[in-house]
Amino acid sequence: MSPIAIELYNNEGALIDINPACCALFGIQSAVAVKGLNLFEDPNIPLNQRELLKTGRTLQYESDFDFDLVKKLNLYSTTRSGKISLNILVTPIQAKERITTGYLVQIIDITERKKADAALRESEEHLAEAQRLGHFGSWTYNLASGKIHWTAETFHIIGVDPSQGEPDFPTLISRYHPDDRDDFVATVQDAVEKGVPYYKDWRLLLPDGSTRYIHARGQPVIENGAITGLWGTIQDITERKLAGDIIAESEQRLTDIIDFLPDATFVIDKNRRIISWNRAIEQMSGILKKDIIGKGDYAYAFPFYGKNIPMLIDSLFLPGVEIDSRYTNIRRGGDTIDAEVFVSSMRGGEGAVVWATASALYDNTGAVIGAIESIRDITDRRKAETALQESFETFRTVMDSLDALVYVADLETHELLFVNQYGRKTWGDITGKICWKSLQSNQNGPCTFCTNDKLVDSVGNPTGILAWEFQNSITRRWYECRDSAIQWIDGRIVRLEIATDITERKKAEDALIQANRQLKLLSGITRHDILNQVTVCLGYIGIIKKKFHDPTLGEYLGKIESTTKAIRSQIEFTRVYQDLGTHEPQWHRLDNMLPRSQIPATITLNGDVAGIEVYADSMLGKVFFNLLDNSIRHGERVSQIRVSSSQSDNGMTIAWEDNGIGIPADEKEKIFERGFGKNTGLGLYLSREILLITGITIREIGVPNKGAHFEINVPKGAYRFLDV
Repeated sequence: MSPIAIELYNNEGALIDINPACCALFGIQSAVAVKGLNLFEDPNIPLNQRELLKTGRTLQYESDFDFDLVKKLNLYSTTRSGKISLNILVTPIQAKERITTGYLVQIIDITERKKADAALRESEEHLAEAQRLGHFGSWTYNLASGKIHWTAETFHIIGVDPSQGEPDFPTLISRYHPDDRDDFVATVQDAVEKGVPYYKDWRLLLPDGSTRYIHARGQPVIENGAITGLWGTIQDITERKLAGDIIAESEQRLTDIIDFLPDATFVIDKNRRIISWNRAIEQMSGILKKDIIGKGDYAYAFPFYGKNIPMLIDSLFLPGVEIDSRYTNIRRGGDTIDAEVFVSSMRGGEGAVVWATASALYDNTGAVIGAIESIRDITDRRKAETALQESFETFRTVMDSLDALVYVADLETHELLFVNQYGRKTWGDITGKICWKSLQSNQNGPCTFCTNDKLVDSVGNPTGILAWEFQNSITRRWYECRDSAIQWIDGRIVRLEIATDITERKKAEDALIQANRQLKLLSGITRHDILNQVTVCLGYIGIIKKKFHDPTLGEYLGKIESTTKAIRSQIEFTRVYQDLGTHEPQWHRLDNMLPRSQIPATITLNGDVAGIEVYADSMLGKVFFNLLDNSIRHGERVSQIRVSSSQSDNGMTIAWEDNGIGIPADEKEKIFERGFGKNTGLGLYLSREILLITGITIREIGVPNKGAHFEINVPKGAYRFLDV
């Protein structure tokens, strides 16, 4: 029985018979299955070959036989699929006179041989390409012939022109670095004489004078127990060698960085072995680096959970797998995952909430080579957040109970972060909206009266409370606003405004101003009329004194005249103080309030109060005029006046000191009483009243016969300093 597949066709190309080997080759049961096939119509035989068969020529060719095509054309039933490669020999069967009576076809399956040939070619090509890409070459050395054979990459590495052929051994030795030649020769001799394989790093000197580092491997070739030659490889490791120090330094730097990270951090390789364990995690876990480096099987979990179980870092190696239910607040971003977990063993068994973040590590090809996880104890932060939330709820409750608008807005975006119940009832649910769009009408941008830029300094620190008034364009009601910059629950600096409805107060103030205006008009008319009558009275007194020369009558007339002049003086004095308390207090620059233009030439005034502003009644200047008048009238010998300021826990003190005779001890309080004094008796009394309007007090503490010393005490909030 022939192992070769054989087919027998008649002279018309019709199949007559096939042998068992042919049945096996084509996956058919018997020749009956293929009866009716025609050699000249076989689609697996190229058309030009089919035509040559009819000429009576013997043909031998290789062809790919497609079983799927046979099934598609329904030529016969076969158990095989795919393609095979065949070597086909077609021999015509001829009778006398070279007449073809049939055809004998012999078929050999050469599929495996062709695969082997292709694999060999591919292997050789891959070897050459691999050597080129990997910068390594191979070589053989025959002891009997003394011949050396190098691959192309070997020539390139050693720096020899391939066209000149392989050099002899002495020439090859000269290519090695002088410090490495003896070791090279001794190593090769040991391999040749003793059969010792070698793995060495040496240096080569190239023709251009540069140095190349190589890694050399050599193995003896042993035949029938005898060493007949050597074979081996050399690899150019120059870049790796030069980069080694840089890489080592970089790795050490990276190790140092990880070691000094404030968060507990560890690193594992792709096999989940621990390769880094920093100081922070040593302190957190109580496990030293030397006792855990190199361990696998989830050893990093044991210090925290008392058993080796997967942690967050392991989810990076298990794509699609749900993270352990222990973790909460899970956040994914690219190749990083964050989560929180409660670890009961921490803090001496009290337990701790920790935040963990894990990231995959890749090599320069994009392959995962490991992962890193950092762990931070956030228990205190969580407690603080809870306390902050509770504090915010208290804040919300308190603010909702106020009968005033309270809102919080972002300084940059003007977004409303909080609006209390009062505000929601009046303006609607506007939380999350823009303040100038929601609290005002017909605004195309931030309000022109916005106080944001006044609430923080140049570096963003709050400057204090700013009080102001405005009429809302939606409700048309007046509000007193107190604005300040505060730290919000998320850490940013925001504006807090408390706006109290003062519409009724404003109406009352307007009514009061109108009433004062009318009273002022009435008092002006009355004062004018009284002064006219006083002038008439004094005129008549003068006439009587000229007509009657009775000494007794003259004495009485003198007293009447003196009393009438005193009345005129007091009425004229009220003109000066008619505006007392009729206007809103204002900020006054203290240095401008000193009566420098009224200082006599005999007195020197030293005022050391530059850059200070005081919140007081508009008649503050009269206070210092009265103090000057007091020094001039009653100081007798005053030549020096000094005005200064000082601060204490209670506020600021403004001192007015002169070098006159001073105030007697029993008069220090009386001088501020109404009517006390040698003139009108109202100057210092009204001075005290002017100051008290804004809570400022005045007293005299000087030493008699050494000068007067008045102290004006300004409470906190009623004074401020300017840049001068």
